[in-house]
Amino acid sequence: MPIHPERDPLRLRRRCLALLLVAAPLVAGCGGAEQPDPSEWGTAVEEPGQQAKPPEAEADDAASTQDGIDLVKGTITMAALSQQQRQLHDEAVLFEEFAKTEVGEGGGGRNGTFTDDPDSDFGTLRPAGVELADRFEVTWANGALVSWTLSTDSGESVSYEEGAFRVDVALEQAQDEALIRATDELAEAVEAWRQEHGEYPSVTNDYDTIQVKAGLFDESDGVVEIPLPDTVRHAGFASNGEEFLVSLKSTVTGEASLLTQDGLSWSRPLEVA
Repeated sequence: MPIHPERDPLRLRRRCLALLLVAAPLVAGCGGAEQPDPSEWGTAVEEPGQQAKPPEAEADDAASTQDGIDLVKGTITMAALSQQQRQLHDEAVLFEEFAKTEVGEGGGGRNGTFTDDPDSDFGTLRPAGVELADRFEVTWANGALVSWTLSTDSGESVSYEEGAFRVDVALEQAQDEALIRATDELAEAVEAWRQEHGEYPSVTNDYDTIQVKAGLFDESDGVVEIPLPDTVRHAGFASNGEEFLVSLKSTVTGEASLLTQDGLSWSRPLEVA
């Protein structure tokens, strides 16, 4: 089955959220992922005379569509969303008007935390209708709104970009081979470092490599470099010595890997249909 609740990366994200908030995550970008060619996902039209799919392939297709989730089309129905996701989705719809007021000249972005205190010097006063979300992100280009995200302190998030709302869904395994290879190499390097040094390393990126090293600004000979494919980006890192979190993301499928002290998991953003 493609969805594996017991290895839910969203649960792991929630457990590491506080760590991310106090650390300085090294994010390579926050733009939307490119959409893959439908033929790469097995949705090409069958030509007359083409051999029918074997039973195994039919079973795989059936497993890709369940409980309102279609991994082939990359969609999830409103009915398949959790109660929190549905509420956050509704709030994200209302948030558009506020997001437009945040747009500046040229290109840029802003993120912030909501507050209910109009006299507070910290945070942004919560817009009408936004009750569940704790924080937001807004991006714009050429003076026009491009995307926005609402998220909660528990790790739920809903984003809007390119005419669609999306939520993250847990996967048993990613399909992007470049992402899988890069993640496997990174996981091996992190574990080797932990075995040798007795602690988790820092993980940064430099152009076309991922660097595993003692500190964020360490340039010693002990740095381990891992090739980073053109279609994979470093999506974030945080560690406090005991807890560890690093994520890679495919710019082709939008799939993401999450490596923590608890293990490896995968997720993918799905469009709310």
